[in-house]
Amino acid sequence: MEALWAAFERGGRGECGEYDAEQLGVLAERMLVLEGRLSPAARSEIETISGGRSLAELAGKLREAVSAEAIQAAAAMLAANESGCACSGVEPPEPTPAQSAAATERLVEEAIAPWVRNARLRAVVIEGLRKSEV
Repeated sequence: MEALWAAFERGGRGECGEYDAEQLGVLAERMLVLEGRLSPAARSEIETISGGRSLAELAGKLREAVSAEAIQAAAAMLAANESGCACSGVEPPEPTPAQSAAATERLVEEAIAPWVRNARLRAVVIEGLRKSEV
């Protein structure tokens, strides 16, 4: 997990390969466990630091970013938009591998954005994970 936190700290913009899907999934699960162990004050602090999002919401975005179903849906939307079928009622083409990769990168970038941009959020959650031994 330390490598993942370090990657968040570096930013890693556009370098999806830096974020291993399995690690993101494990981190999301650990955050969900931590959420259940947090005091109301700690939950409130995380929501304040994160701009109103709970740890469960943040973890959910990480889980979604590595979900095959979410990736397929995002790639299908990208294929429809790029082909002009999104509003025409015409059946869109199957997503290309490049569109699937672009969809994956977009989902990951959106999911990690709060962690990349917010050192205080990272610090509070890392400390919470260490204290609760999750």
